[in-house]
Amino acid sequence: MDYLSHQKRLLPLIATTYALRIGMNHTKDVLRDIQRGLVAGTLSEADEEVKKRELFLLAGGYKAVSTWHRSETLQICRECCGGQGFAAENRIGVFKSDAEIDLTYEGDNTILMQVRTCRFALFVCRATCGLVVRCRLTDDALGECRQLPRHCCRSFTVRSPASSG
Repeated sequence: MDYLSHQKRLLPLIATTYALRIGMNHTKDVLRDIQRGLVAGTLSEADEEVKKRELFLLAGGYKAVSTWHRSETLQICRECCGGQGFAAENRIGVFKSDAEIDLTYEGDNTILMQVRTCRFALFVCRATCGLVVRCRLTDDALGECRQLPRHCCRSFTVRSPASSG
């Protein structure tokens, strides 16, 4: 990368790619832990539920974030290559068309992230007490939670325990 402008555009994307890879490797480790625990019989039902929720949240979140990142990275690479970015031998076009499909495969990323956010609040807030929180997107009861601010997200309905039904 001879040009400083290319370095400034591409190096942060490379760093993000490595960071996402580390996170995806952690997600695979969670899956392996579940599989090993089930085979060995060392995973209790409660631990299995917690691990499966963690896996569900991580996998969906990383899918959305990584496919957005992939699409953006390929577009910037194509732009940095100028006219050569369209050349078939660079394969950027082939990768870019695959990346565009991945944005909606297994669910639209925006909806996926909104649902994961609601489910993450359920996962984190289940053990606390205070306000009753319900996710409007998934209609999941998020349990009682004191830590969730009243105006943190438009996707939540927050009521006091006395007014919940």
